[in-house]
Formats: sequence, structure tokens, C-alpha cells
Amino acid sequence: MRTKAAAPARKRASTRKPKPIEASRPGLHYFVIYSVKAAAPSRRREGAYVCCWIDFPIQDGALHLAKFYIRQAGYRPRTVQERTWIEPWEQSPKVAKYFREAKEDGASFVFERYPLGS
Repeated sequence: MRTKAAAPARKRASTRKPKPIEASRPGLHYFVIYSVKAAAPSRRREGAYVCCWIDFPIQDGALHLAKFYIRQAGYRPRTVQERTWIEPWEQSPKVAKYFREAKEDGASFVFERYPLGS
């Protein structure tokens, strides 16, 4: 006499909705990027440390945007010296204006330039 094997229990499909990315977080991504500007025929090459405040929820995307705008300014991004997530209350009064600018406009950049070699 044969008996029927019990059918495996089916898992119920989850009715939970995935959590949305919280795009309204109060902080920003902050990067310090070393860059080099190509020499024009009548000018010397120059380097720059670029401080970037980027209002974008994903760090890789924020870094991509920072490098894009640095290239638009005529510099070649070389190395990322610092990358961190910063909150509004972590800002010193000296840089708070750049934080506010990035929250309003999406990004803020400060280029600290210096001459390269002779």
C-alpha cells in the first residue's frame, strides 16, 4: 500500500514593503581630494586640495559627483584623502556656510590651490 507524501509547505509571500532610502537625512558626504590642473602654455601647473560637501544619499554616487565637478573646473582628481559622513552639529562655524550651501544647492566646493614645482 502506497501513501502519498505530504506536499512541502509553501512560504507565504511577504506583504511587507521594502524600506525606502531615507533621502532626507540631515548629514552630508564630505571629501578631501588631491587634484592637479594641467598646465596651460603660459601658466605653471598647479595642484589643489578640494574640500567637497555633497548632498547625496549614497557615498559612491557622492564621490562620483565630486570628481565630475572637479574635472569641470579643469582639474584631474588624483587621490581621495578623506571621506566621511558629517552631521550638521559636527560643523565648525568656519565651514558651516559650505554645509548650508550644499544642503540648499546639492554641493559645495573649496579649492585650496598651490603651485607645483618649478
